[in-house]
Parts: sequence; C-alpha cells; structure tokens
Amino acid sequence: MKATQTNITFNTRIQDIARTMGISPRARHLIHGGTTNDLSTLKPEDIVTLVREGVLKDQDALFWLSVLAVQAEQEATHHEKLATIDELSGVYNRRTFIDTFSRELTRLRAKYDRNQYLAKDQPLAVSLAIVDIDHFKNINDVYGHSVGDRVIKGIARALTKSIRGGDTVYRYGGEEFAVLLGETNEKEAHKAAERFRTTIKKIRFVGMVGNKKKTFRITASVGIVVVHAEDIKKNKMTDTLIPIFVDRADAALYEAKHTGRDRVVMWHKGL
Repeated sequence: MKATQTNITFNTRIQDIARTMGISPRARHLIHGGTTNDLSTLKPEDIVTLVREGVLKDQDALFWLSVLAVQAEQEATHHEKLATIDELSGVYNRRTFIDTFSRELTRLRAKYDRNQYLAKDQPLAVSLAIVDIDHFKNINDVYGHSVGDRVIKGIARALTKSIRGGDTVYRYGGEEFAVLLGETNEKEAHKAAERFRTTIKKIRFVGMVGNKKKTFRITASVGIVVVHAEDIKKNKMTDTLIPIFVDRADAALYEAKHTGRDRVVMWHKGL
C-alpha cells in the first residue's frame, strides 16, 4: 500500500510538471506508460549532453530534469525517514529522541532567559515520561515474538493517539517508549502519564497458545521526570544533561516496577 501511494504521489507530481510546461506529445506519452526513451535513469549532465548534441529538445530536457529533481527529493525524504523512524513501531527512534530532547532543553533555557516576556501561567518546564510494558518477556514466551511485535505496534499507536499536539513519542529501546511533553509541569505530566497507562490497559490483543486463540491485555509502568528551567540555567551543554534526566526517569520507572507495576511514579530527590 505504501509503495502504491508513493507511486501515485510521484506520478501526480510529474503530471503537474507536464501540464505546467506543456511538454511535447512524445514526452507526454512516456508519462502515461510509454517506455521508449525514458530518460529518468540518466544523470542531469547526460541530459544536458543530449541537448548539446541536438538529440533532445530544450523543452523535453527541462521536463526530464524536473523528473530527476522530484526523484531526488523523494529519495532524500525516504532516507531521512529511515534515519529518524523506528521501523517496527512507526514512531521516532532513539537517535531522534536525543536530538529533540537536546533542542527542547536549549529552548527551555532560552525561555528562562526571557521569561519576563512570557505569560505568568506558562510552565518553564519540559517533562519526560518513560513507558515500559510490564512482563513483556512473558508475552514473547507465551505467544511468540510476532505477537510481541504486534504489542509494540499497538502501544506505539495508543501513545501517539493519547498525546497532545506538540508532544512526541519515541521508541527508546525494546519495550520502552519515551514521551516528551513540552511546557508541562508536574501535575500536567502526571495526568498525561495516567492517560497513557489507562489507555494501554484497555487494549485487547489476540494470540495463539497451542491451537487455542486467546485474548489478553497488558499493563505498563511509567516513570516521569520534570525538567525546570532553573535546573539547566547554568549549563549551556544540554547534551551532557540528557543522561542525567533519563536516569531520573529510569529511577522513577524502577520504583513503579518494584512497587506493583501498572502505575505512574514521579521522580523526586529521594529516589
């Protein structure tokens, strides 16, 4: 389905180029499925050479150069997606999380520097929630890894639907997801994390045990850390702060796991 949609998008854009340029009947024939003299596999310099040798008209050369530009743009978009998206879950990957968290911390410090211009009720904070599926190994052991993969995808969809606009979901690793919540204080972060937890708990999954189909539910534990502007105001190297705040969220998650699971814990200095 994705490949078909990509082809439709590509062909539509080529048709738009053709209409805009008023290309020759021969080139128009190629757009509609002709295969003779298809120049889309050539390099731009090769097309320029054909024009100089009188083999290709200027108008047709412009068309094929436009085709190459569209192809290059789509290839760049595809490679960017591979670099930022987790293939299994479809959400952003860990590398993108690190980059985005760093930018969020830099933005937070900048807001602190000009906080006199901000609304008084605007939180000078960003929150990180780490969501971990409880007993995930048991799911793989009982139902198989393919069902485990479906659980990962299901959780990713559930989290994506549960966040606010501007918040982002990442697959941090294995059965762990990270959610960045911009301009969010403790109360709002805890409310969001409870929403994640209860949403996950309602999902039904189906797996086979022997010859029997079974429906099961899962739970998740959530650890939260809230980063206030005051926490980072003196440190301009935001990359060095990320491991500290991730460790704090992990400590809160550890507490959630060891006090019953299926719960939300906020990091505090006593953890």
